[in-house]
Amino acid sequence: MSIQQHFLNINPVIVPISGTLTLDQRRLLLFNVGEPFEIPLQEFDDDWWPLVSNIWTVFSHKNLVNGDSWKTFTCRFAKSSPSSSRKEDVPPEKCRKTKIRPAGLCFAKIKISRYHLKQRVQVERFNNSLDHTHSLEDSEKLKRSQAV
Repeated sequence: MSIQQHFLNINPVIVPISGTLTLDQRRLLLFNVGEPFEIPLQEFDDDWWPLVSNIWTVFSHKNLVNGDSWKTFTCRFAKSSPSSSRKEDVPPEKCRKTKIRPAGLCFAKIKISRYHLKQRVQVERFNNSLDHTHSLEDSEKLKRSQAV
């Protein structure tokens, strides 16, 4: 076995998370995912994900036959295409209030795996993606979380 194959077969260390974290600590942990960690499924859906629903948007997903699933999320600032320009002949009352922002401002990604038999969720950084290029507060300005 080559060295590269050896490292590809190593399972990541899963860090258990205690329930004593504050809301801000949870938000920061889901914003900057370092080491993979696991949370009970119901707790994740009820208490964790609504805190950062404004930061992440679905990039890809897969539902497995055994009921497990995974989703890859990308930062909302990673918008893939530039904003379109406004048409000249549309009356102002028919226009939506939008902001034009450049594409590709952030390349952070996470992967959330749901294990239904174990009733656990594993959160990890996706394929060694980069850190966010902005702050948590910048994400709040772009969109409010479900918890607010």
